[in-house]
Amino acid sequence: MHRFEIPAEPASLTGLTPEDVEARYAGSGLGRKRLAELWEQVGLDQATALRRLAAAGIAAGPRDNLRQLAEEYEDTPIGLLKIMLIPGYRPPFTDAPAPSPGPR
Repeated sequence: MHRFEIPAEPASLTGLTPEDVEARYAGSGLGRKRLAELWEQVGLDQATALRRLAAAGIAAGPRDNLRQLAEEYEDTPIGLLKIMLIPGYRPPFTDAPAPSPGPR
């Protein structure tokens, strides 16, 4: 970084689509990480991530490995990342209804 350069801001997590998640994270090796490491890297708080996983029927904890968790639920690491990053996203393996939007 040069002396007067403004550092790049972290990528926003709001308004992501499944395609955005694919483009941003596919092939990046996130599947090797524990969930807590992943959340720190992508800037997602633990409570939000765990709430979204639970709403999709996925029991997880911060020490779980993303790839192993994905295999357990017959999904991919990117599929689970989509659940955590995109409000209301549901993977193909679940029939759980999407939560209704909260009050505005």
